[in-house]
Amino acid sequence: MNRYYASYGGNEVQSAVNLHAPYSNLNAAVDNFAVALINGVGAHRANMVTARNNSQEFDNPEYVDLHDFAGQIYNHVSDATIRAAALDVTSAVNTAVIRERHGSSWPGAHGISIYFPESEVGYDIRYDGSQGWLQFTANTQWDEWLHAFYTGVAYDNWVFLPLVMKQY
Repeated sequence: MNRYYASYGGNEVQSAVNLHAPYSNLNAAVDNFAVALINGVGAHRANMVTARNNSQEFDNPEYVDLHDFAGQIYNHVSDATIRAAALDVTSAVNTAVIRERHGSSWPGAHGISIYFPESEVGYDIRYDGSQGWLQFTANTQWDEWLHAFYTGVAYDNWVFLPLVMKQY
């Protein structure tokens, strides 16, 4: 990995991830984290926005480093359940990532990024689990968390219908 990393100039983010049990555990941790965030969005939204804004972004700002975001949540949100879920995510990332390298331009990188546009305007509706586009969002509450984050409101049952435009 060192030579491959160096071939890109040494200022990129690259990682190798164990896609077996550690990755399944990471998905479960992210799901629990999303549920905790949804449950706390009403009381802690301002701090969650601060955490999102302070998280390591990449060339595409629709993605943040998952470990860094969880750490930012831990640092900015006082709710014990949310903080415990954030710690579980950071631990799961550390276990799933076999090797990670990042240059000085990416100080908050830890090897796994996650889709998290800054605003709902940048949200790609295909990301919703109901769309069947991604197994991750179909199997976790991450997309539901994003909607709760954007609106500041948690709903018991999210139902999203695709916008269909008809010409008459």
